[in-house]
Amino acid sequence: RHGQASHLDLARLQAIAEATTAPLVLHGGSGIPAEELAAAAKLGVVKVNIGAALQRALLQVWRHEAGAAPQHYDIYTRAREVLIEVARDKLRIMGGSGQA
Repeated sequence: RHGQASHLDLARLQAIAEATTAPLVLHGGSGIPAEELAAAAKLGVVKVNIGAALQRALLQVWRHEAGAAPQHYDIYTRAREVLIEVARDKLRIMGGSGQA
C-alpha cells in the first residue's frame, strides 16, 4: 500500500544492520510513524525515500490554492514552502537537521 501508514520490523532491521557495514536505505518511508523513523536512524538507516508524502503535500496545496484563484507562481511558491517543510520534518525526525 504505497504511501499509506505502515510499520517497520525493527528487529529485522537491527539484524540487517548488524550483518552489514553498508549504509541502509528505506524505500517507502512516507507512511512510517515518526518514532519508528527515529529508531531506524539509530539502527543505521541514512536515507529515507518520502516521495508519496511529498506528492500528497503538493496535491493538498494545489487543491487549496486553486480555489483561491491565485497567480500560478503563487501556487508554486506555496508548494515549494510546503515541500521544504515536509522534508525538514522528516530530517528532524531522523536526526539529520543541520547536517550537510
